[in-house]
Amino acid sequence: MTWIIVIIVGLILLKALSVYLELPTCPECKSKKAEVVSKEEIKREPMYFKEKQRIKEYKNTSEKKQYFDWQTKVSTNKYVNAPQKVIEKEVLVEGERIYYDVTYKCSKCGKKFHRKEHTDKKPTIISE
Repeated sequence: MTWIIVIIVGLILLKALSVYLELPTCPECKSKKAEVVSKEEIKREPMYFKEKQRIKEYKNTSEKKQYFDWQTKVSTNKYVNAPQKVIEKEVLVEGERIYYDVTYKCSKCGKKFHRKEHTDKKPTIISE
């Protein structure tokens, strides 16, 4: 039990360290305390991202004649009938990468510096 706690605390500390290392560093005084002054978009380019898509196959219950609408709803309800097969496949999804020129101002020495950053915009994949 204590090993699980140690592993979880270690993972949390690694995540906190990676977030700290991604912060912008002042080239003058090497301080990590900087605030955004301005953010200017440089360019946009299309990107393809690999996403996992889950496809659930249910047993075909429509062979029987269903006289009421509630029978169809019950036969396709994912909480009542479990899927027979779940297929996971990787799909290429077209998104967009946006590049920015971000200007920071150091809180310690007051010097302004630039850094190029990007953000990714992906469409959401709807899966059951």
